Amino acid sequence: MTKRKEKRKEEKKKEKKRKEKKIQNQTKKKKKRKKKQIKHLHNSRAVKLNGRRSVNRRGKVSDIRRDDVMLAVALVQRRRDRVAKFNEGDEVTRA
Repeated sequence: MTKRKEKRKEEKKKEKKRKEKKIQNQTKKKKKRKKKQIKHLHNSRAVKLNGRRSVNRRGKVSDIRRDDVMLAVALVQRRRDRVAKFNEGDEVTRA
């Protein structure tokens, strides 16, 4: 009788441990899933200058790096210059 009782006790302990581990793994998986979801959601909203995106852990799109800003400014400036040059030309060449 006592042997059987002890065995049962051990089994219960193991079962409890197994359940705890299972729950722990589930929460871990859930967190991972959530993280991926957030990343996926915000990638489309992220700034895609020069092929770079910056999304922080909680899914907020963080500021673009300084070089990217400089690059964007340079591109805009170049386009403005081109337009100005085009408008400068006389009517015959533009037509």
